[in-house]
Amino acid sequence: FRSKYINLTAIALDWKVSGGVYEERPAIVFYVIRKGVIPLGDQHFPKIIDGIETDVREGIYRTTGTDSHYCRSYEPVITLGCSIGNSNNTSAGTLGCFAKDSTENTYILTCQHVLCLNEGSETGLIFQPAYIDYVGMLKSEKKITIEKIKKAQYIYKDQETIDLNSKKLETIKNDLESAKKKDTLVGSFYKGLRDNYKIDDKNYGVDAAIASLVETINGNFRKFDPVGLPISDFTFKRLSHEPINLSCTIDIINNLDSVDISQPVFKVGRTSGLTIGHIKETILSSILLSGVHNAFHQQERIFGRYLLKEIKHKGKSIFPPKWLDRQITVMNDGMFTEEGDSGCIWFNKSGAVIAMGHGNLFTNIAIYSIGSPIHA
Repeated sequence: FRSKYINLTAIALDWKVSGGVYEERPAIVFYVIRKGVIPLGDQHFPKIIDGIETDVREGIYRTTGTDSHYCRSYEPVITLGCSIGNSNNTSAGTLGCFAKDSTENTYILTCQHVLCLNEGSETGLIFQPAYIDYVGMLKSEKKITIEKIKKAQYIYKDQETIDLNSKKLETIKNDLESAKKKDTLVGSFYKGLRDNYKIDDKNYGVDAAIASLVETINGNFRKFDPVGLPISDFTFKRLSHEPINLSCTIDIINNLDSVDISQPVFKVGRTSGLTIGHIKETILSSILLSGVHNAFHQQERIFGRYLLKEIKHKGKSIFPPKWLDRQITVMNDGMFTEEGDSGCIWFNKSGAVIAMGHGNLFTNIAIYSIGSPIHA
């Protein structure tokens, strides 16, 4: 079947969409590279298969990001977009940017749920990289490699596999000992908010916090580059874009007229590295659920109101659900942000900061990344 349709990229079961609204009719969905264009020699898709209607939509598979491993590594000089974590040793997020107050003190800016142990926490140490991306990761690699050696010894009885993984195990052990000696402490939680705040009778939703820089055991502060990224210029070129130098300025977004939605938006995050998307002019502003029927009410605006999901740790709620107002959405062909990218800043091709990402909204039509405008 696939050989008959060069344009075809995927097949899935879904509900029929008519006029942008889901209908209560199942459909076989054909995803194509470009809708409305039939390659020479291809046939038309069947309108009905075994009594089930078909639907044609555009859809292209692309990887979610590029060079994310650089964002999770230990670097002597800390940059924007790198991995950070708190003292619970089980979670990680992204360092958004560095900010200064009126007295020129420097702070780390990221999401509150990245820095805090729970909703009411007012203290907490911050590390770069996060434990699970450094010592924790090496411990896991050590355990996995030992299991491979045992399997090769007693099941496969393969000496080449034993030798290969034995050498790898020695390297991991050395890296682990080195990692344990590194002082990865970078900051301490100072202040945060995961809620709406009001200015001029308008609610502005944020999931944001700052951490003050602290001295390490040796009495020094970790070095940082306020405009640097953990990825290289080559990473941008691989995605067919010129390298971007962050300008430390803010791209002020107040309404639809103040943003060129045809221009790409970029982010560098701990989990997915560099990704590129676009701010959506028509965004999902509300969802009405009625059984299996989803009615999508859309408005031509760039701000929306979204519900932050509850965050749990070991089965216990540490951050309750919250509604955030005046949020901005970005979408790309895959996922613009993933779990662990929380706190990443979004910037334009001029290097100006637009927003800080904190989560995703999953719909049957697309995956939207949600962010709080840095200034709106």
